[in-house]
Parts: sequence; structure tokens; C-alpha cells
Amino acid sequence: MKLEAGTQLGPYKIVGEVGRGGMASVYKAHQPALARYVAVKVLPEFFATEPGFKERFQQEAVAVAQLRHPNILAIFDYGEADGVTYIVTEFVDGGTLSEQMGKPLPLEYVSELLSPVAGALDYAHRRGVLHRDVKPSNVLLQRDGTPVLSDFGLAKMMASTTQRITQSGMIVGTPEYMSPEQCSAEDLTPASDQYALAVVAYEALTGRVPFTAATPVGVLMAQMHNELPPPRTINPDLSDEIATVLVKGLAKQPGDRYKTCHQLIRALAIAGDAPLPSTLLEPATPSTPVPAPLTPPPGPMPTQPNVVAPATPPATPAPTFQQPPPPVAPVTPPPQAGPPYYTPAPQPQPPPYYPPAQPQPPPQPQAYQPRPAYQPPQPQPRAWQPPAARTGSTGLVVTTAVSLAAVVFVALIFFIAAAGTPDDPSTQAVEVWIGVAGLFYSALLLFTLIGVVRKATWGLVLAWVSAAALSLTCVGLLAGVPLGIFAYRTRF
Repeated sequence: MKLEAGTQLGPYKIVGEVGRGGMASVYKAHQPALARYVAVKVLPEFFATEPGFKERFQQEAVAVAQLRHPNILAIFDYGEADGVTYIVTEFVDGGTLSEQMGKPLPLEYVSELLSPVAGALDYAHRRGVLHRDVKPSNVLLQRDGTPVLSDFGLAKMMASTTQRITQSGMIVGTPEYMSPEQCSAEDLTPASDQYALAVVAYEALTGRVPFTAATPVGVLMAQMHNELPPPRTINPDLSDEIATVLVKGLAKQPGDRYKTCHQLIRALAIAGDAPLPSTLLEPATPSTPVPAPLTPPPGPMPTQPNVVAPATPPATPAPTFQQPPPPVAPVTPPPQAGPPYYTPAPQPQPPPYYPPAQPQPPPQPQAYQPRPAYQPPQPQPRAWQPPAARTGSTGLVVTTAVSLAAVVFVALIFFIAAAGTPDDPSTQAVEVWIGVAGLFYSALLLFTLIGVVRKATWGLVLAWVSAAALSLTCVGLLAGVPLGIFAYRTRF
């Protein structure tokens, strides 16, 4: 059933149809109570007649509504009016990733765009919710280029417990993006969503999906049995490292793939030497306990649309992301035709993990150690010091004595010379000797003073030389002075 513009669906007024798929039609609607535009997904009528559909749909809708992540489309409401079953979500009007497919995209853009999608998938997996229908048309783009993953769990909501094919012949899910275990109706794990994300990356880097066929059944058989077409045969510009990552992400066996979607996109960016987006710089948050499945309240479904909420709020872990990331300026588009490229907004990082402090063992008592007996200090022999260290006091005493003796000696010699006759040869000899002795003593005294002031070893040596010279002079003086006095008396 197609809704016309202006149709009132519960508290929402239809503005117009914005998309149509195999499992739902999407309309833009206005909610007067909150003065905002929302997206209304209207489900096909034949689902409402399937046994157990309402209960299963409500249970899955409540589980998906508990997810709080900036890259997961928020669910506002669920209800039924006039035989129409619908889901109300936030309205994103920036287009979808499918509009940019059909040609190879740059690896840097692909890693920046898919890294928030990988974070959203890992976040939901840690809370026990699988997407089951990851594909480009379910990756919505906000006006700033931020990707938002929509239709979370919608495939499981509308999946039948008794048959894979619905009454209209549609297959629940998109065969081109379904994992081999999903094609064979096996129990699914997060590895199935990781496979679908690898198909999206394969298509974005090569320009086409890995498996195609004339019929959906043919695609399902190819997913399960055909070998993966080598990515480099489609896009030779890809490196061997990038091809290796894609081959591992699209392995037939779930155990051969990457453990998380985060690891897949990080390995892809590293293989292509592309700058790591902020969401890929740190490893993914460790797994958290999966909450118990929610059970819808008993009783018939309400006839009027209302906000579905569990009777008792389930004890789920606190959401990792509290606020949506701030918008960033769009990246300059590359020089090629096609829709513009955007840089996804950086995602908030989980707080760093600090291991708990290890308990410290109690201090061990120390064994008693008796105090050693008192030993009186022993006199230490005086260390020998070189002469240069003792020239200060000794040198000054010797120099002072030499100086005084020299003054007395010179005075006596002048006295004797004055008593003689100037023309006398002996007087002249005494005067010459006095001059030589005066110069000698003056030079010796000068150098002695310099050595003493500088505390040099040779200063002390000169001081002792001066003392020796003075001693000899004094001896001569004691012998010469009486002789001079005798000669003076005899002459006069």
C-alpha cells in the first residue's frame, strides 16, 4: 500500500515517499508534537498476517531501540494504524552510499567512510544484536558526510521461523551481500555482518560486487560455492596487500575471517598505506556481556500507535557513546565525476583501560641485628703534602728574615765604605762588591716574594737559598767588620 502526501498515520503526517525497497517503503513525515521531521518505514501488508510476526517484530524493535551510537539510525517509535505496521526513525537527508557505487573509490575515502560503520557494527555485536543486511543502500549519509547505518535488525524482524521465502517470493536479505552461512540458513554470528561489510569494501574498491547471477538463487549458490574473483582482475590499481585483506574478509568459513569489523577496516587501511582515521587508531573496545533477550509484555497489541518500551528496563551496559561527534568540514572532492566525497566525523574513543592495581604483600619483619660495640676513633696519620702547599707561612717568615738581614748588611757595608778613602783600591773593591751584592739580593728577594705569593714550590726553594746566602754573608760580615774597624783605626 502506498501512502499519499498528507495522509495521517497515527501522530505522523506523511510528507512524501523518499525510498522503496523489498522489505519496506520509507516516507518523510512530520511529527507536530515535537515539531520535527522523521522517517517512517512502512512494512508490507502480508507480514502482518504471518503467525507470530507482531510478537517477534516488537521484541526485535525493542532490542534495536536500546542501541545508542552516533552511527546507528535511532528508532523513535513503533506502531500499527489502519492495518499498517510502521517504524519511526530519525530522518537523514544526505543520500546513501549506494549512490556513489559503480566505480572504484579511493582507498582513503573508503577507509574513512567504513571505519564508523565498522565501529557501529562492533558496538551492536557486543550487545547481542546482528544487522543481517549490511549493504550500501543501508548506509545513510548526513549532510556533513557522516555515515549512519540504518535498518538494524530489520531482516531478523521480518524473517519467518518456518520459511526463508515470504508469500511474495522475496528473500529476506540481499543475496549479493549475504554470507555463505546466511545463504544456507545456518545460525549467524558477528562474522556474517563482517562478511557483508567486506562485500561493501570490495564493491567500493573495484566498482562491482564479487558475485552476480541472473536470479537471486544463482547469487546465493555463488556465495556458497564459487571462488572469489581476484580483486586485481577487476581493478589492477589495487595492491597485493589490499587484495589479501579482501580475500580474508570474504572467506567462506567464518573462522577464517577477521574477528571484528574494526580489524577488517584497519587492516585494509594499513595495507593501502592510507592515513588511519581516528576511529582506527586504537583497538576496538573489549567485548562486554551480552544482555538477556527482552520479552514483550503479555497481552494484545495496542490499536493506537505508541512508543514501545519494556515493562522493566533491562540491565544493559552503559552506552559507550553519549554525544554525536561534531561535524567536520568536507574534504575537497577528487578530480573525477560522481557525487562528492565527504570526510566522516571522528568518532569518540573509549576511555583508556587501566589494569587494576596489584595488591602489595605485607612487609616482612626483619631479623634482629645487635648493635656493634663502640670503637673509639683512631688517630689518623697526617697525610704528606707537597712543599707547594706549605710555602705560605714558612716562606713569609724566611723572606722577612732575609729582608731584615739584607737591610742591616747593606747599612754596615755602606758604613765601612764611607770610612775608607775613595781613591783607595780596597774601598773601590768594597763598593763594587756592595753593588753586586745589592743587585743579587734585590733580584733574589723579588723572585722569592713572587714565589711565596703564588705559593709555588720554587718560591720556598728561593727562600731557603736566600737564607743560606744570608748566612754566608753574615759569617763574612762578622769576620770582615772587625778587620775593617782595625784597618780604619790603623790608618787614622
